[in-house]
Amino acid sequence: MARLDYEAMIKEHYRQYSRPRQFLVKSRTLPNFYDHNSYNSTHNYEGYNRMREAWKAGFPDHHVTCERIMTSRTSTVAILTFTGTHTGPFMGIPATGRPISIGAIDVIRYHRGKPVEHWGEMDLLGLLQQLGVMTVPGEHAIL
Repeated sequence: MARLDYEAMIKEHYRQYSRPRQFLVKSRTLPNFYDHNSYNSTHNYEGYNRMREAWKAGFPDHHVTCERIMTSRTSTVAILTFTGTHTGPFMGIPATGRPISIGAIDVIRYHRGKPVEHWGEMDLLGLLQQLGVMTVPGEHAIL
């Protein structure tokens, strides 16, 4: 059996993510796809795409850059940068018109060549600071 090119698959995944249409086609996942992220209350394919749609509504010009990709026999880890302009509501925050650039890390596990699990972390604190809804501690702040 030929080894699947997970690096190419993840690059295509984020290329689609940056497009204005729904990127994760259900036929490309397994029925038991599970998203471990806390922002996905259903932890399934539909919840994963709801978050994508929320991101697209808040940052219609968003773009995802894969800074680094590491692969194993069954998984990929991607270090990402999300950029865009906040021109629509996102997470209850009205549009600010501000540009953002935040880091993220995604892990996707594959089974039979299709995504079956997803873990992801984004710099949401950095996002909130860039949107101006959270202040950056001053130089003399005690943390």
